[in-house]
Amino acid sequence: MFLKNTFQNFLKTRGFHSQPALFFKPRSFFITFRKPILSSKPNPTPKRFFSSFLDKRLKKLRLYYYLIGANVVIFLAWNTGFISKKFLFDNFTLSKYTMAKHHYHTLITHAFSHINTFHLGLNMITLYFFGKFIELHFGSRVLFQLYMLGALVGGLFITSQNNRKKHVVSHLGASGATTAILSFFIMNFPNYTIFLYFLPVPAWVVGGLILFQSLYFYESESGVSYSGHLGGFVAGMGMYFHMRGKMF
Repeated sequence: MFLKNTFQNFLKTRGFHSQPALFFKPRSFFITFRKPILSSKPNPTPKRFFSSFLDKRLKKLRLYYYLIGANVVIFLAWNTGFISKKFLFDNFTLSKYTMAKHHYHTLITHAFSHINTFHLGLNMITLYFFGKFIELHFGSRVLFQLYMLGALVGGLFITSQNNRKKHVVSHLGASGATTAILSFFIMNFPNYTIFLYFLPVPAWVVGGLILFQSLYFYESESGVSYSGHLGGFVAGMGMYFHMRGKMF
């Protein structure tokens, strides 16, 4: 007790009036002084606590999770019937019909629809792995711009081909958006190893194969929108050169 009172008197003479708190760390010892805790401070209500907890959880979610979630929601809408098919065709597919109705937003919104689970899974796997990498390195804004730009440019390429060949089919899928993300990644990290059918190859090889395939099958009518892929690839490259110009 005598030592405690002596130590407290020593602190008061040095201008410290609060209770000391001692902390130990490896290879270090230091003393810090905390403000006393006021017992009269009101506790947060359960509602406020829950709201704060939810806000923190949402802030920790990355953008690629929201993009994947949006694609999954639209896919469920197509397959459950809680939204009419006519509404989805008018607003989440791209065709001469939607352009004739001045639904220009479908140049982007078609990139949130998918025809089956394999189509959805393939695009979402690409978005998860490469979108995650890009968001961590360049930020959420760049990932958002890439997705939207890839969808838009891919949609413009599709529309141009539809008008030229008088196609009346409806296009849907995030391939243009995910190809933009992939090409942007390849332009920034050309020597990064990617597993292509379980075979490790440099990223630039994958980029070359995508570009060659998109150009070679551009005029085909196989059911795969290679024009959208090419548009997305061009969008990713354009984003790379735009950012390079801004950075250097």
